[in-house]
Amino acid sequence: MFIIMEVESVSLDKETSLPFVRLREKNGDKTMPIWIGLLEASAIATELEGVRLTRPLTHDLILSMLVEMDSNVEKVEINNLKDNVYYASIFIKQGDSIIEVDSRPSDAIAISLKAGIDIFVEEDIIKEAQTLTPHSSDVKLEDIPVEGYGKYKM
Repeated sequence: MFIIMEVESVSLDKETSLPFVRLREKNGDKTMPIWIGLLEASAIATELEGVRLTRPLTHDLILSMLVEMDSNVEKVEINNLKDNVYYASIFIKQGDSIIEVDSRPSDAIAISLKAGIDIFVEEDIIKEAQTLTPHSSDVKLEDIPVEGYGKYKM
């Protein structure tokens, strides 16, 4: 069974300085962290803050290409967790066909935000993710000016 989740925040793990996104159940209180790369964290934070850049990011490019090919993103799923690595799929509708594309969760999340669609997470993954706890800091990536991202090392 899939649960609809939304991005609650993008933060930095205070022990590792690695960014993570925290997803929260859309109509509930379940949460889960997913550690992501700095560039993906930046793209997600930029979208959360509604910042419009003069040039397209990779996720903007992907969505533009899909529009040009008369396709659209139907949904994204985070559908597996193996050895502390999350797996996701992006479902693209083209004509009468639905194409499933393997994706990193961070890219799927960024695309879902940009496309304005829901993030679906397998319920068992949410349960398993409860054992993964980031060392949360008060630093929210979306609160750091874009030019400040470079001071956080990966």
